[in-house]
Amino acid sequence: MSHKCICQTMFDNEVNEKRFESDIESALISPAGGYVKGEDIYDPKFGLFVDTLIDFIQRTQPRDWFGLRTQICTELDYLSRNADEAYNKTENNLSN
Repeated sequence: MSHKCICQTMFDNEVNEKRFESDIESALISPAGGYVKGEDIYDPKFGLFVDTLIDFIQRTQPRDWFGLRTQICTELDYLSRNADEAYNKTENNLSN
């Protein structure tokens, strides 16, 4: 097999993977799929879509949200500090 063929095969695999991803997304956000593509941005520090989580809690547990709001903000601040520290340790370990 020539070098050109290997490169073409790799390119074809990448194109097929992107097409597969696109097809899955299209199926999920179709009326039959039931999902809505949101504008929320994934936060790798927390491992979730923070705005989507908060919106869900507000909509499904409105009476509890008021009481949870202060607790959640305090805990998110705590998690954020610990996540930052863990992330920085990992980055330092990887760079050494």
